[in-house]
Amino acid sequence: MIAETHHDEVAIQGGPLPEILLPTNCPGCGIALVMDDLRTHNYVCTECGHHFRLGADVWISLIADSGSWQERWSDVRSHDLLNWTVPKPYQETVERLLEDGLNEAVRTGTCTLSGRPIWLATFDFGFVGGTLSIVAGERLARGMEQAAASGIPYVLVSASGGARMQEGVLALMQLAKVNAAVGRL
Repeated sequence: MIAETHHDEVAIQGGPLPEILLPTNCPGCGIALVMDDLRTHNYVCTECGHHFRLGADVWISLIADSGSWQERWSDVRSHDLLNWTVPKPYQETVERLLEDGLNEAVRTGTCTLSGRPIWLATFDFGFVGGTLSIVAGERLARGMEQAAASGIPYVLVSASGGARMQEGVLALMQLAKVNAAVGRL
């Protein structure tokens, strides 16, 4: 079931076009599509059937009842603990993504789905390929632990590129942490 999404109306009086009216080209067939039409068709090109990659914010809007999303732990952020510099400094990449509005590969929070409370975690491939970092692992594990303690279902939308190489073995350790949290659900 795809939840109905609700978008704010935007006045166009002499200003730039709202994002929902901006065209984007389909990578599958090259046709120009309007974002509002893409949303209506669940981000699938009506011409060739290409499925667009969905970011965490889109998944949240599709799953959560309107106005029910409450993000948790968004203040927990990635840091360059290993001073990674190849091919470019890791901290520089993180800061650029922060400017683009993404603060980590995982967003975790609570919401309702068809009126029932759930914990929801969504990966965002747009943040370093959706890779599992120390922060992403912490957010996932905390949400799972809270869900287990409260008896509320936990929903995870995975779009991950694996462990984040810029955090080395520290990112790999998150696999064990998340796996243990899954076992407690």
